[in-house]
Amino acid sequence: MTYYDDFTDKIFGKCECCTKIEEDEYCEPVFGVGGLHETHILSTCSRPLKYSLNAIKHYSIPNTELDKYSFLNGKTVSVVRRIVRNNEKINEYHYPKYIVIEIVYPHMWRTASAKIKCIKTGEIEENINIARIAIPSLIKKTL
Repeated sequence: MTYYDDFTDKIFGKCECCTKIEEDEYCEPVFGVGGLHETHILSTCSRPLKYSLNAIKHYSIPNTELDKYSFLNGKTVSVVRRIVRNNEKINEYHYPKYIVIEIVYPHMWRTASAKIKCIKTGEIEENINIARIAIPSLIKKTL
């Protein structure tokens, strides 16, 4: 499976709504894309979304639902975003929690996005880049 961003190059800072990610933890994207051998599509950006293995475990997604992205509707996810301080985006990230309202255009990575609702503020946001959607619980790194 291909991930476009596994968030390992990001610096996670402290904010009011999230706990800081420790050295032995990471957050993993919910989606990636399948390989050429399974999709038969040359362009990775044109491949359909595929749930990551940890997302399948976290959400207990049954085999019958693996190609149905409406399964996530109403579920909690995190969205990796830049921290804003003094009305300026800084080079540190956090991962606030949201409720998925809808995954839009999951048939192609390039056009896929999410409509989400912030748990803290109740604000609804649309056209969220699908690559930013992460599993809300942190995963321990293994050696």
